Amino acid sequence: MLKCNPKYSIGEFVVCFYDYLDFYSFIYDEEAENDIRHYGIIMKADCKHLEYLGETLYEVLCLDGETRYFTESEVKLAYYR
Repeated sequence: MLKCNPKYSIGEFVVCFYDYLDFYSFIYDEEAENDIRHYGIIMKADCKHLEYLGETLYEVLCLDGETRYFTESEVKLAYYR
């Protein structure tokens, strides 16, 4: 069993982006909107899916008021500590 050790803490201000957008824009040759970034605050770090995702899943309250979910590889700090 993998140990849950989230890289980011609740309340941190982060910038997030979905990795799959690059993949689909390449296949379907559509107008690339792969530079869509979502800024927000981490509300929850979920380790329940760690076994098959291989990384922590974060619930992020974005600045537009929407709650979105990102894996750890899709999240970066929006500021330096």
